[in-house]
Amino acid sequence: MRKHPEVGYRIVKRIGFLKDAAEIVYTHHEQFDGSGYPRGIKSGSIPLGARMFMVADAYDALTSERSYRSPLTYEAAAAEIKKLSGSHFDPVIVDTFMAIAPEELQLIADRYRDVIAGDALSC
Repeated sequence: MRKHPEVGYRIVKRIGFLKDAAEIVYTHHEQFDGSGYPRGIKSGSIPLGARMFMVADAYDALTSERSYRSPLTYEAAAAEIKKLSGSHFDPVIVDTFMAIAPEELQLIADRYRDVIAGDALSC
């Protein structure tokens, strides 16, 4: 599991139109306080795109159905993300993400859940 950022990086950097996103893939498990992986970099050393992706990805993971648990409510997911602000997540990114109305986040989730389900069905 801890190797997937490196594996993803190697794959994405070879895809022309995704090449610029490779560093985001590689650093999306770094943590704001430096306790993440694979390099243990912190705060501003983590690419902005990765810091943004970490919050959005965590929110999606917390509010999505998983085989091992039910989705959390917006309130519970927001509380968890806020709790990790400054340690796991960039506090500026957390504040910016939390400024998005819960209803808007739900609209986005619904829109892309349909896209992902449609893609899975067409495979």
